[in-house]
Amino acid sequence: MIWKDIVHLKGKKFTRATGIKEAIFLEIVDCVLAHRLQKRKSLNQGAISTLSIEDQVLMTILYWREYRSQENLGLDFHISQSRVSRIITEIENILIRSGQFSIPGKSALKNTVNEYEVVIVDVTETPTERPKKNKSANTAVKRNVTR
Repeated sequence: MIWKDIVHLKGKKFTRATGIKEAIFLEIVDCVLAHRLQKRKSLNQGAISTLSIEDQVLMTILYWREYRSQENLGLDFHISQSRVSRIITEIENILIRSGQFSIPGKSALKNTVNEYEVVIVDVTETPTERPKKNKSANTAVKRNVTR
């Protein structure tokens, strides 16, 4: 599945296909695009990738959501596994540096006034009862009896 295959999906269908809402996807694309434009202006170099920015973001999101192998993603997007790895790492670093998509830390969670419901599950291990192994249980019939 590449960007041109899912661009026509709207609402819940887009969310089902990617795992995130379309508005968040477009925010991520804008963030990556702004970083790439800034990087090109400062370096005045860089080859143009065969994948669009939307395809690169989609590949990263599919990797996060389905945790498919990078080789498998490379086959779907017609690139090598090493290129998939570099793209995913680059997109992750851009999003981390932007700070737009960070999850609040422990202190933010402590300061909330939410009430939590605690559920305790007993997961103790119990031994399985099995018949004892002995010589008479393993040998059904002696050989000289069958003649």
